[in-house]
Amino acid sequence: SFLVDGRTLVRNGAALNERLALTMFNQVTMATCREAGGICIDLGKELVFAPADFDDYVHPLPSGSRKIGEFLAARLGGVL
Repeated sequence: SFLVDGRTLVRNGAALNERLALTMFNQVTMATCREAGGICIDLGKELVFAPADFDDYVHPLPSGSRKIGEFLAARLGGVL
């Protein structure tokens, strides 16, 4: 799946299922974080990833890990 003009487009039914599963996972994770009073950062909404950034719909490859790490360092640098 990929974003075009703020909308998620998918190539096939499997990609749609993966996108829906990841969206639900992210929603539950964010709700749990808020309930626990944690520092909640929604990477799914705040970062743009390329297909080459992930091995599957959950596990980042080195390029995706770098994007995540740099983003979190910038966002959390003043907090930690």
